Amino acid sequence: MEQETQIGPTQANGKVLLSTAPGNWDNGAAALTAAAGHSFAVSLTGVVTNAADIKFLAYNNVPPAVPNVQTKSNSKGVIIVSTAVGANEGRWIVHTVPGFPAAKTGYSWPAAETAKGHLLICMTIAETQINAIASSLIRAEPFVYYNDIPESETAGMRDFKKLAEGQTATMPPFTIKQSIKIAAVAPIDVHIYSKSAKSRYEIYKKVLSKALKKTIKVWSRRDNKLKGDCRVLQRNIRLIKSPAQIGDHATNIEADQSNWIVSEPGNIFCFTDKPYAKSQATEPAMAVCIDQAAIFARFDAIAAQVENCPQVILYKGPAQNTGKLLASDAPNDWANGAREVTQAAGHSFAVILTDVVGNNADVKFLAYNNVPPGIQNVKTKSNGKGVIMISTARGVNDGAWIVHTVPGFPAAKTGYSWPAAEIAKGHLLICMTIAETQINAIAASLFRAEPFIYYNDIPESETAGMPDFKKLAEGQIPTMPPFTISRSIKLTGAGAVPVQIYSKSAKSRYGKAILYKGPTQDRGKFLASNAPDNWVNGAAAVTARAGHSFAAALNDVVGNHANVKFLAYNNVPPGIQNVKTKSNGKGFPAAKTGYSWPAAEIAKGHLLICMTIAETQINAIAASLFRAEPFIYYNDIPESETAGMPDFKKLAEGQIPTMPPFTISRSIKLTGAGAVPVQIYSKSAKSRYGKAILYKGPAQNNGKLLASDSPDAWADGAAVVTQNNGHSFAVALTDVVGNHPNVKFLAYNNIPPAIPNVKTKSNSKGVIIVNSDAAANDGAWIVHTVPGFPAAKTGYSWPAAEIAKGHLLICMTIAETQINAIGMPDFKKLAEGQITTKPPFTISRSIKLTGAGAVPVQIYSKSAKSRYGKAILYKGPAQNTGKLLASDSPGAWVDNAAVVTADAGHSFAVALTHVVGNHANVKFLAYNNVPPGIPNVKTKSSSKGVIIINDTPAVNDAAWIVHTVPGFPAAKTGYSWPAAEIAKGHLLICMSIAENQINTIAASLIRAEPFVYYNDIPETVTAGMPDFQKLAEGQIPSMPPFTARRSIKITAAANVDVHLFGKAPKSRYEIYKKVILKALKKTIKVWSRRDSKLKGDCRIPQRNIRLIKSPVQIAGHATNIETDESNWIISEPGNIFCFMDKPYAVTILKKSQTTEPALAVCIDQAAIFARFDTIAAQVENCPQ
Repeated sequence: MEQETQIGPTQANGKVLLSTAPGNWDNGAAALTAAAGHSFAVSLTGVVTNAADIKFLAYNNVPPAVPNVQTKSNSKGVIIVSTAVGANEGRWIVHTVPGFPAAKTGYSWPAAETAKGHLLICMTIAETQINAIASSLIRAEPFVYYNDIPESETAGMRDFKKLAEGQTATMPPFTIKQSIKIAAVAPIDVHIYSKSAKSRYEIYKKVLSKALKKTIKVWSRRDNKLKGDCRVLQRNIRLIKSPAQIGDHATNIEADQSNWIVSEPGNIFCFTDKPYAKSQATEPAMAVCIDQAAIFARFDAIAAQVENCPQVILYKGPAQNTGKLLASDAPNDWANGAREVTQAAGHSFAVILTDVVGNNADVKFLAYNNVPPGIQNVKTKSNGKGVIMISTARGVNDGAWIVHTVPGFPAAKTGYSWPAAEIAKGHLLICMTIAETQINAIAASLFRAEPFIYYNDIPESETAGMPDFKKLAEGQIPTMPPFTISRSIKLTGAGAVPVQIYSKSAKSRYGKAILYKGPTQDRGKFLASNAPDNWVNGAAAVTARAGHSFAAALNDVVGNHANVKFLAYNNVPPGIQNVKTKSNGKGFPAAKTGYSWPAAEIAKGHLLICMTIAETQINAIAASLFRAEPFIYYNDIPESETAGMPDFKKLAEGQIPTMPPFTISRSIKLTGAGAVPVQIYSKSAKSRYGKAILYKGPAQNNGKLLASDSPDAWADGAAVVTQNNGHSFAVALTDVVGNHPNVKFLAYNNIPPAIPNVKTKSNSKGVIIVNSDAAANDGAWIVHTVPGFPAAKTGYSWPAAEIAKGHLLICMTIAETQINAIGMPDFKKLAEGQITTKPPFTISRSIKLTGAGAVPVQIYSKSAKSRYGKAILYKGPAQNTGKLLASDSPGAWVDNAAVVTADAGHSFAVALTHVVGNHANVKFLAYNNVPPGIPNVKTKSSSKGVIIINDTPAVNDAAWIVHTVPGFPAAKTGYSWPAAEIAKGHLLICMSIAENQINTIAASLIRAEPFVYYNDIPETVTAGMPDFQKLAEGQIPSMPPFTARRSIKITAAANVDVHLFGKAPKSRYEIYKKVILKALKKTIKVWSRRDSKLKGDCRIPQRNIRLIKSPVQIAGHATNIETDESNWIISEPGNIFCFMDKPYAVTILKKSQTTEPALAVCIDQAAIFARFDTIAAQVENCPQ
């Protein structure tokens, strides 16, 4: 008996396919949320409740009621057997539902899964077949969450035993095929394919397609890497279009959790447990393939529509008839073309052109070629060849663009035919899959390349609102600038590859040019964008009205054109007498009165530069010009063209800058293939005080000034600092001591003006100034040393008592967007007077001053609480407070501020606030060999700890806590110290680190093979951290080195060196002697539980291992090795203290420590060393 249930998203009942009636999908008899009345409720009766003769093994990567399981597997299912005497009955259910079914607690469908699509398959099997199933499953590495099948039922089934014990495949084969038969009137063949993570095979292509030797059609969620693959004849991978229909139920790949394939030709249907994504190459996976025509037919109907083959590049060398192919899903190597290009089928471009050379009612295209098929003696300057294809099917936004070099190809609607003469030549063909909405961008570029269109049946209804496509289809050519153009499109598919298209018309020869006319020369020298290596003679005299590039470029400035508008500026404008302006900007010539070169200017040298730009860039130009204060003598550019361009509006209206910044830098790019970047620098007349440093010596009332435009020497201050004008800082503070509607500021001072007796630990003084105008991004930051200054809004007043003292004032012009780095959540905290209550308590930020220099400024700060950045808590047995060693006072142990069971009031409660609670920007990875809330974990590791980061952009803060407490801390469920651990001794160490150091930590941790029970650190934060990724995914080292040493620095006023030593089980090293002693090259004193085998070792001078006597005192708190869970060492001589995660023992729980993973964290700091050295004062005698 075999049955399948396919549930579409938001469907409660689903569709069922029974082995007794496989011809059609039937409606499910009841909602799957119901505990009875449908086929799977019956199948699961002995799973969700108790049945004396029914036993089962259940596996799921999201097991019910077990949170935060870390597994690479995606498999979900149940193996059910009957233990009745003489019975040989079983069932295997494979499905896609997380958290289902819960064992022995009643039927319960997860409510959140109704909104998603799911697939459930139940197969009736003989009990004797479960070992074959297990053989495949162990390579898929499922997470087994329940098993009560007695060993007496599975005697002689070695693979089932491995599955039940959670073993994984450690040696080849890493892929396997097993076959079983579904028990039915006509037994059905089922083939099971599985692969382990170590196979590194992509299961769809390398396993299924290869094994089935057929094209496969794939229904699955997808990533941005794997695409369809049409390169191999009859071995294609075609992606099924989404949405699709299960009978009359809709489904889509976004909400459907199932992954399945059908073969082409039939009759195979496969249930797969991994999506069609590149990442699964390094993950375990399994496929269950059923070879039955009726089942195949039902799924093949769902798979009726498949996506086009992905974009490909075919490069055919001269005299080659196949060529080399580069496909989007495998772009690293050229592959041989599947067939010769003269064949009408069997190769990628034959498939792609099927609906160009043949007929498809829903496929339309435009084809262009300078040597069009069947048309003689065409005259065209273009050399473009290609085809634009679209689908006219309702609701479809699919298209393709083929560009190539083959003349006379392809012929439209007359069958595939490669020109025989072109075999002898080399050719390049590129196919790009695009969205139909992008063809106007393509047409905008093609239109300027003036291609010859020889076929077009794309209806106007498809291209409505695409003016450039209309011009292209009608054969229009550009008659006015721009004559060069750049357009960007993105190829469709997960990859969304950007494509930049550059084109130029025949008229583009004057698109970008420089004319340099020497004195008395009437032609000058010309530098063109298409030949910039040499100056050439101007084509005609500059006085001539035509025949040279600038006469052409200015044609619509000196004349009239309905669609060309301009703004002209000149400090000596044509026809306007006695203009007074400080600007020297010129924009020759006279507007709308015909071309006329001023006769007096022949005798002088002149430089003219013409740049072709995008219209959207004129605001950036205006932002710079506005500060140069040019005289505008003509402007007819309509406001509708410059809406949203505030700087252009200021320029056109003749406004001048009245407040900072008075210097500016803007970047634009010239249009055209080169896309040359241009940097524009400008300054206003007021820029002289844009950035300055005033240093006033004691008893001096002027001081010395260092200005940004002359930083090489100190200059005398222009006026005494007590004056309210005439010097740079009086000007800079004008709108602080006075009023301006758009200038706002925040001022801070430890001795604020007119506020007596302020108590503060801070000594900072300064003002942050911004322009509140909506379009402005201007600001200034003044830092200084003057108490009681400046008073806000009450006029300029220098404190008289400060004349006798020396003072330093620095004014920095900044972008308003940078004030958050200085102080807009952080600025809000600053403005509200909040103080830091949690790490990081030290910080570094970078800003850049505005202006041509863009000087970088690094800001360092620390809070009063920064002393807690590093702490060690040592809790003796039966003590509930413990002793604390803080980084700012490491000279002595102090009593912890509160009991460790309290959720507040002590350092580690604070450090773990956002581990046990929630914070939007604090993420962490936690590991523990006894994880909270997860029973019976099997791991060789003994490591416990938490890596904490802040994912706020530009923040580089993190912390690493290592400790000895099992079941602690529980993630996101509130602070809770395990009651059983009060009776034991424990050690906890918190280290403040830079976020970029966590990969170094991970490199050591992966060798210690910790059990990671929680991780929400986003991949965007750890991009480029391969070792952290391995740690988060639970990978373990499979090849040398099996020991690792890494170094990090704890962030503090004096950075502390920390060395990490990790070893994998395969190293077979005893960590104390073979790793630590060898690395430190010193005697070590060891505090640790011990076995009866490892003893102290004094055989090598200065490399002794000395065992610390027990009991000992932690500054008045007693501890002993029997109840102290911590293991640590110190060096002799100092100054090294190491936290160890494994005891000093040959065997641990009957397993050799040499074959166990281990980690040591060694801190090189004299004060910490001294505290532990005191505890270690008494050591045992060397053994004899």
